[in-house]
Amino acid sequence: MSPHTGRDYWRSLDERAGRPDADAGLIPEHAHQLGEALDRRRFLSLMGASIALAGAAGCRRPEIPILAYTRVPEDVIPGLPTYYATAMPRPGGYFPLLAETHGGRPTKLEGNPTVAASRGAADAFAQASILSMYDPDRAMGVSTGGADATWEAFEDFSTRHFAKLRKAGGAGLRFLAENLDSPAMDLLRGHIRATLPQAHWHTYSPVDQGNAREGALLAFGTPLVPRYHLEKAAVILTLDADILGVEDVGVDNVRGFAAARSPGREGDAPIVRLYAVEPAFTPTGGMADHRLRMPAGQVAGYALTLAKELVAGLDIKGEVPDDVDPRWVKEVAADLKAHAKAGVVVAGRRQPPIVHALVHAMNAALGNLGATITFGPPADLRGEPIGLLARAIREDKVDTLVILGGNPAYNAPADLDFRELLKKVPTSVRIGMHRDETSLASTWHLPESHYLESWDLGRTADGTLVAVQPQVEPLFGGKSALEVVAKLTGHDATSPFELARRAFRQVVGEGTDVEAAWRQFLHEGHRAGTARGDVAAEFKPESLNEALGHFRRPSAPTLDALELAYTRDPSVDDGRYANNGWLQEAPDPITKLCWDNAALLSPATAEALKINDGDLVELALDGRTLEIAAMVAPGHADHCISVALGYGRTVGRVAKGAGFDAYKLRTGARPDIASGLKVSRTGRTYTLATTQSHNKLEGDAAEKRELVQIRNVADFAARGKAHGGEHAADIQTRPDLTSPPQWGMAIDLNTCVGCTACLVACQAENNVPIVGKDEVRRGREMHWLRIDRYFAGDQAEPMLLTQAVMCVHCENAPCELVCPVNAAVHSEEGLNLQVYNRCVGTRYCSNNCPYKVRRFNWFNYNERPLDQLRLGPLAEKGMAETLKMQKNPDVTVRIRGVMEKCTYCIQRIEAAKIGARVAAGQNPNIKVPDGTITPACAQTCPTSAIVFGDVSDPGSRVSKIKAQDRDYALLGELNTKPRTTYQARLRNPNPRMAAEGARS
Repeated sequence: MSPHTGRDYWRSLDERAGRPDADAGLIPEHAHQLGEALDRRRFLSLMGASIALAGAAGCRRPEIPILAYTRVPEDVIPGLPTYYATAMPRPGGYFPLLAETHGGRPTKLEGNPTVAASRGAADAFAQASILSMYDPDRAMGVSTGGADATWEAFEDFSTRHFAKLRKAGGAGLRFLAENLDSPAMDLLRGHIRATLPQAHWHTYSPVDQGNAREGALLAFGTPLVPRYHLEKAAVILTLDADILGVEDVGVDNVRGFAAARSPGREGDAPIVRLYAVEPAFTPTGGMADHRLRMPAGQVAGYALTLAKELVAGLDIKGEVPDDVDPRWVKEVAADLKAHAKAGVVVAGRRQPPIVHALVHAMNAALGNLGATITFGPPADLRGEPIGLLARAIREDKVDTLVILGGNPAYNAPADLDFRELLKKVPTSVRIGMHRDETSLASTWHLPESHYLESWDLGRTADGTLVAVQPQVEPLFGGKSALEVVAKLTGHDATSPFELARRAFRQVVGEGTDVEAAWRQFLHEGHRAGTARGDVAAEFKPESLNEALGHFRRPSAPTLDALELAYTRDPSVDDGRYANNGWLQEAPDPITKLCWDNAALLSPATAEALKINDGDLVELALDGRTLEIAAMVAPGHADHCISVALGYGRTVGRVAKGAGFDAYKLRTGARPDIASGLKVSRTGRTYTLATTQSHNKLEGDAAEKRELVQIRNVADFAARGKAHGGEHAADIQTRPDLTSPPQWGMAIDLNTCVGCTACLVACQAENNVPIVGKDEVRRGREMHWLRIDRYFAGDQAEPMLLTQAVMCVHCENAPCELVCPVNAAVHSEEGLNLQVYNRCVGTRYCSNNCPYKVRRFNWFNYNERPLDQLRLGPLAEKGMAETLKMQKNPDVTVRIRGVMEKCTYCIQRIEAAKIGARVAAGQNPNIKVPDGTITPACAQTCPTSAIVFGDVSDPGSRVSKIKAQDRDYALLGELNTKPRTTYQARLRNPNPRMAAEGARS
């Protein structure tokens, strides 16, 4: 048995304190029995039920032909998927994707490998957006005044109404849209300026980069957009910036960090050293070599002090704050100086403009500009802020308001009271996918088509032109915002397809063969050479010095006047994905909370306020109050509370009642960080659903096994091979497993940031159902892949570790030995398979699995209606037909009473083998080239931390990774001989700072 290090890993504060109920509910089989309403007859009828996939007749291709990414539509072979390039609209940049379709029915999304913005990877938001298209809660028709109407009725009204507006030059007409960088919409905005000169265009996104733009304006005199090249960095300092999480929607920063974190960098450069200053744990703080917990409002004081050490010529007064270790100034500054031109300092979205300007000053002084950081021009959105719109409504200057997407009645600043303002507008037209809070307050609601049902033209974050092309006709009769705006404003082209073509023609120029370029553009999904070029940035201290003269450091928060920090949620973002069940049930990477948000506070603050997990507390700020559940968060800064936005919705069967609406406290004056918060207990409690104590591995707490192996770079060579690695090398344990291929997987903990993209991708690929909050509380979540989160050390300043765990496909599989019906079997290629139609649900295999990676269908979760997902028993009626259409036809839909688990995406393995044989003239011995087969989790991983392949081929990538000294087998001492092994995480701490602990 491999020696244990005795590292004190713990998942929750209850476990760390050794409370006797800490393991309650860890074994789902012992949690709750089947509901009393389910008698034997009902049980047997449910066991025999099956789900029929919806036909593709309602999902015919659009009449305008669109070109396949890999082959033209005429070559589509029935039964095989076809791929089309498209892009997902997002504030901050469209995200390029490939849509997998079966018979005209989109079922899965992947990153477009030919576009730099994704390179084949995707995040959880992109993966889950396929489910949003099939959401049965989407608006299915036009409505006015709360009553159903028709498109014909609206067109009759709008023709008369907007003719008067056009005659008046647009006086009294306003538009409100999100900050989307769409050349096609820009084309219409140009038309509006020309034909409706008195109309106004306003833009609003509840979470944006406004502070960053103003900070760049202070530093450079123009709002340049920084582009971080983290792969070139030797030292990174983040100031309240979650660059590996949801600071920016995308994968660029995560991919760059992974490249800088990998051993064996170019020129034998050491792995990057990461410092993080933040109030609450984020994926960035979890990966940091040194982490300083600090209230978000105090980060400005730290930035001022650090800039004083690094930048000459700035008028900075004051010393190191009393509660900050001086080493965090002296040693961090020295490290950044020692790695001039190879460092990166990043400020987070929440920080005020002066902090962003100070960061630009530091990077300029260190020579990082032009090396690890370049700048591009900002997207020209040319929109007026929502505050000016609110003022105009109050002054009765708005006769007609057209709202394009978004949900301002829900997420606009609370001091605007936008929902009430809408009632003052004589005519309000809202186009949106759901009849949500804004639609209910508008005169007209128009159903909007999903981006997978629409034509559009967009730009990625770096300005690359990408295509948005439909995969199906609109399922619910919706129209795109382009089409609606074109018709309302009298544009001669009302077809979104034609608008996209015209905008494309403007971008590529008249001298180009537009038709050929357009066809190639749709085929590839992007236009090469259209990215915005780098812009020279010259730091100008005059404006910053003037701003410093007026800036006053915020006073430190106290128990009587706490700080409130609003966070972007990794599951529902700003609330736009709140009705997406996959994302609601995806556990938060840090808290492991799902189906809710909570007021996070430190153990010390919770103890001082006598608050426990689940206590309902009242937050009072500037005369506004919010009741919300509290959650004690290890590693959180004292005297401050973090609350995620996007919950507390009042509509949507999935979104309604999930979490608490933090927008009720958020004002335009203080949208990111607010001081003076009062907290009081209500005496009531609220049940939170967390997965942090579910599915614990064999003996992980009692025996203190080093499940996540972690080493310092400096002494890794001296300590030698990771524990358990010897088991990974010996794969030939059975006589019948000697012929190739032999499949295996490697997961690099040094680059995995725990972002949950793999979890959602697995769910989409393998028809994994959601179970709802009530079932999650019982430990019955169905995810085939989970991301374990551990803390180590003191509860105030712990180290955070993450580890993705799925079925590891043991050679000596404990599950196979105990299955009485031979449902758990081994394949000749080394896969641990589960034969669903043999399984009778004894659950012996799950009890005997030390990794706890098998999932049992307690109910027919795939047939459970949406309104039964959080509370209540199984209902009689089944799943909405549209949700069935998302299911992958290559994977079975499991029923109640069946055990299921990861299969390494065997459907992809078999498809690649068949394709290779067909290409080789039905040669049964043909070898599938390395890299041909990629499971869903590995394909979407932004950091390429998951690698799959033939472990019997010494030249395969997975074999080369497994040969590294960092490779080890999880629970290898049990002699299960897993095919999935891990590579130990490496740390690169500053030797002049303590090697352990969060503050170091």
